[in-house]
Amino acid sequence: MGPPPPGERYGSQHPYSQTYWSDRVNSGAVTSCPHCGEGLDGVPEEDPCPKCGRRRDTGSNAHRIGAAALTVSATLTAHAGIIYNQRRPWQEKWRDVLHDLQEIDDAYNTDARPDTDDLRRSVLGFFKSCRELADWLTRDTGNGQAMPFMYRDSDLRLCNGIAQTAKHYLRKPSPGDPDPITAQISSITSVPEGERVEIGWRSHTGNAGSVDALDLARRCAAAWENFFNQHGLDPTG
Repeated sequence: MGPPPPGERYGSQHPYSQTYWSDRVNSGAVTSCPHCGEGLDGVPEEDPCPKCGRRRDTGSNAHRIGAAALTVSATLTAHAGIIYNQRRPWQEKWRDVLHDLQEIDDAYNTDARPDTDDLRRSVLGFFKSCRELADWLTRDTGNGQAMPFMYRDSDLRLCNGIAQTAKHYLRKPSPGDPDPITAQISSITSVPEGERVEIGWRSHTGNAGSVDALDLARRCAAAWENFFNQHGLDPTG
């Protein structure tokens, strides 16, 4: 039995009609055997199940399609999720640092040549997260030594230069940083073992140099680990 012509509606007794099925569910005409699940539509209530031979219970144990449909619907609307700590602990940012470090390390040691733009984003993402960790440590722990430590450590100071250059494009001297470092990726090269990323830098006073991105990233992570140890901070907390 096919659909009605355009512009017409199903009659109330048509099997495709919503009224037809609603009436049958509400009246109990559409049931299934509570013992084996066999459909009993059209089987008289006093007759046994044609499949298992057992008699159905026409009371509370009768399985109606309408009730089953409601149960399935309620089950399918359930959701699973994660509730994040609104305090935003500094360890969250530290995990970002380690994740980005691993991405750089993977690019250096794989034959699967990553996309150049993806690798550039991973490198810059590491140094941004590494620099931002100083802010998170200060805000979350109240330890006022994180920022001075970053400026004293030569590797973290270069990390700060990379992050600030990526953010501001150009850097100018300020009272807090009279000799700012401008640093950016100068080259990405493919070698047999994987990719290599070079960071070029220069200071406002004229000093300049270059450094391998992975070497610098590892030293920056090690510097923060030393800071954690010095101040009794647990990175796994």
